[in-house]
Amino acid sequence: MHPPTLAIPLAKSMPTVSISGTLAEEMEAAAAIGFGGVEIFENDLLTFGGSPTDVRYLAVSLGLTELRIACVREARYEQPLGHDKKIGEPE
Repeated sequence: MHPPTLAIPLAKSMPTVSISGTLAEEMEAAAAIGFGGVEIFENDLLTFGGSPTDVRYLAVSLGLTELRIACVREARYEQPLGHDKKIGEPE
């Protein structure tokens, strides 16, 4: 038996965090270099001056067919109390 195939191919998307500028500028840049979608990071949405519908209209006007939302928090390494070993340090 063959594995199932996707009925709709996914567009190549660029994360907005990898481009500097406003959300609109990042989306314009992604479209200009040939990406079919963007992965929008939380901070870009929080600083965007419009509604989610405005983001969708902008995407459609740029020919971006795929929008993904990425809510990522900063990763931190916390050591247990009384443990002073650093990451990568030998036992």
